Amino acid sequence: TFDISTIEGCIALLSLAENVGPVGGIFNLAVVLRDGIFTNQAKEKFLESFAPKAIATKNLDQLSRLHCPNLEYFVVFSSVSCGRGNAGQSNYGMANSIMERIVEKRVKDGYPGKAIQWGAVGEVGLVADMAEDKIDMEIGGTLQQRISSCLYELDTLLSTSEPIVSSMVVAEKRSGRLGNESILDTIMNIMGIRDLK
Repeated sequence: TFDISTIEGCIALLSLAENVGPVGGIFNLAVVLRDGIFTNQAKEKFLESFAPKAIATKNLDQLSRLHCPNLEYFVVFSSVSCGRGNAGQSNYGMANSIMERIVEKRVKDGYPGKAIQWGAVGEVGLVADMAEDKIDMEIGGTLQQRISSCLYELDTLLSTSEPIVSSMVVAEKRSGRLGNESILDTIMNIMGIRDLK
């Protein structure tokens, strides 16, 4: 419940954790989406997306270097939209990119760090809420990865030496298109949109 987008909130969180035992891992899975095409974005929407990701990760990085000598894991959940891009998510993509740069710097400085770029995750979370239990729905050329698959892959991803890794289920390319689709159907297919709504 602490606001870790502030130094005070991070100090409070780490202090509370240290009272329970040595902090062995920090995992930042937070997200705030403020989607919109770039011309409709505003400074406030960028700050809202940055707060739980970029700003919180920066704070946790600085404080954990000083106060967490037993830290084995410093893991942030990023998104493939950071590396591949996703329409309307310039602020979200940039927030993830900043987290990844922080992780790279941590690793270069000899501290633990891992950024995991996840594709669409099904069954739980934001995508699952939007997909309304349609696990086979294609999103930006990927299919939703079942949570059991994510958990299975997590061990491998955390064990690699690379600071940035990714996991996604790539949708099969459709071949033999009929050629009689409308321009709207073609654009929807390119953007991975199944339902015009």
